Amino acid sequence: MKIVHLVIGGDVAGGQVVALQLLRAARARGDDAVVVSPSRGPFTELVEREGVRVAVIDVSRTFHLREVGRLARLLRAERADLLHTHTALAANVLSRVAGRLAAWCGER
Repeated sequence: MKIVHLVIGGDVAGGQVVALQLLRAARARGDDAVVVSPSRGPFTELVEREGVRVAVIDVSRTFHLREVGRLARLLRAERADLLHTHTALAANVLSRVAGRLAAWCGER
């Protein structure tokens, strides 16, 4: 299972702590994971040290529509079974659009 975890930023805060716990549990089961963050920072450095791949895609607190396509391409390339968002409203909406776009493009 590529599980993709989308976090709101590169700092270590509430959503990132939850994402880290889930990443560790998934990897212990043998699942693969990728973290998507709008920026690099202490959190992305931490997960990279643990062997988790990081993609910087700016689906953050505002509606960055240009990044939806990048996220959809990542989801398709990773063949993600699950997109888990640890974010605010705008990123959740854009992530849902990217997930639908990735699934739609994968069916074609």
